[in-house]
Amino acid sequence: SEMCIRDRDMIAQTPLGVSVPVRIWREGQVRQLLIPIEARPGGVISEPPLPPPPLTLSPENRYELNGQRALTRWGLRVMDLTEQLADFFGVQRGVLILEVMPSGPAARAGARAGDVIVGVGSAPVRTRSDLLRALRSLSGDAVTLRIVRERKPLLMTLSLH
Repeated sequence: SEMCIRDRDMIAQTPLGVSVPVRIWREGQVRQLLIPIEARPGGVISEPPLPPPPLTLSPENRYELNGQRALTRWGLRVMDLTEQLADFFGVQRGVLILEVMPSGPAARAGARAGDVIVGVGSAPVRTRSDLLRALRSLSGDAVTLRIVRERKPLLMTLSLH
C-alpha cells in the first residue's frame, strides 16, 4: 500500500541509531512503537534522512481510535451488519460481534462472536456508531446489552469489575 511504501522509504533513509515511530494494530488497539534502526541489508540508499512527518490524527481517525478504545474496554470487536447479514441473523439492524477478548467484560458475561447487539439498555443499536454513542454515555461500570443469538433475543449484563 502507499502507507507501507512511505514507511519503508522513511525507514530506509533513517540513520542507524535513530528510532522510527511505527503504528501497529494489536489486540484490538492501535499502538505506537519507537523502533530503533540498528542494521540494514546492503544496497539501501544512504542519503541524509528527511525529517519524519508529524504524528497527527485526523478527526475521523481520532474518533475511530477513541471508539475502538471504548469497545476494547468492554472486550469487543464489532462491525455493522450488511442487509444480507441482518437477514441471515434474523434482525433488521444491529452490530455483529466479531471477536470477544478472553477474560474481558464481554467474555465474563457470556458474549460470543456471532452475537448481534441490537440495544444498549433501552437505546436501540442499529450501527456501530449507535453502540459507541451508547457506551460513551454510560455513567456506571455496567451495561445491559440486548443481543440476538441464533435468532433468539437475550439480555446480557457486562461489568467492568
